[in-house]
Amino acid sequence: MSSKFIQTSDGSWTVRSGEGVGQLMHTMHGAYGETLHVYGRAINRTLNQDHGLAPRFLIFGLGLGYIEMTLAAQVLKMRSEGKRVCDSLELVSYESESELNQRFVNWVYGDLEDSPESRHFLDAYESFELRIANEFSLSSTSQTPRGYLRELHHQGRWRLPGAFDRNTEVDQLFDCILFDPFSPAQSPEIWEDEFLLRFLKICAAPTSIFATYASNARIKRALSLSGFEIHKEPGFSAKREFILATRSSNR
Repeated sequence: MSSKFIQTSDGSWTVRSGEGVGQLMHTMHGAYGETLHVYGRAINRTLNQDHGLAPRFLIFGLGLGYIEMTLAAQVLKMRSEGKRVCDSLELVSYESESELNQRFVNWVYGDLEDSPESRHFLDAYESFELRIANEFSLSSTSQTPRGYLRELHHQGRWRLPGAFDRNTEVDQLFDCILFDPFSPAQSPEIWEDEFLLRFLKICAAPTSIFATYASNARIKRALSLSGFEIHKEPGFSAKREFILATRSSNR
């Protein structure tokens, strides 16, 4: 994987991947702010719904693990408030770049190699974790987002299967889908009608929440055809809108 780390305007880091111009993983207006704005609300709503303490999350696009850390911080915040939550939470993170999977898991376990390139990843991970912990007022004596993800992984409740493609099969349905792939220009196959419809059919639970930074016609059409109600939310910074969609088995 060819990558260049760039600091965004809110101080958090993103990556420009690919050769030549490539594509940014996040907006230059703030990787931290964008992650919290687009995906934080869907995470919160899912955690506060009744899933028998076993909500199932799917993250499409691990990237730098920012969404995973945001989820972990919100769970720990609820625990700190004495709420019995997510005793059996399950998380599956899909990512096509094996290097991103390996580096993030290594960091979670404290095994990230000491090298100049790894230093960029370490700075990105640790600065985001510190900021999200402060966002949710997690004390220095409580479990960290990284520690919670390590707990999940050790217990087999966080899995990283690799890439999700048109032949991928899943063994469960998900209550919350956080859809964060590269744009259609970078990953056109992911945004094809056939792929999106199949993805929603095999992954989304009858009652579920779907969030994505995107707001293009294809994702809107696929969500509508799959029974989701689309809520156009104000976008982060210069972006006009993002999609938060909900589906209820009672509809």
